[in-house]
Amino acid sequence: MGFDTDCNCATAGSVLGMVLGAQLLPEVWTAPLNDRVLSGVDGFGLVHISDMAARTQALAE
Repeated sequence: MGFDTDCNCATAGSVLGMVLGAQLLPEVWTAPLNDRVLSGVDGFGLVHISDMAARTQALAE
């Protein structure tokens, strides 16, 4: 039992998204985001999720 359990769910969801592909995520989850997220990373702010995914993929390659 921990106080910060949302991180575990977010990590599990991220891994499933990478393995299964974003196209399998229900639109009811993705549509409200409009491909944007407010990042807590210094220097980024409001970013496109697809841009961050592309940056992550480029780093992995």
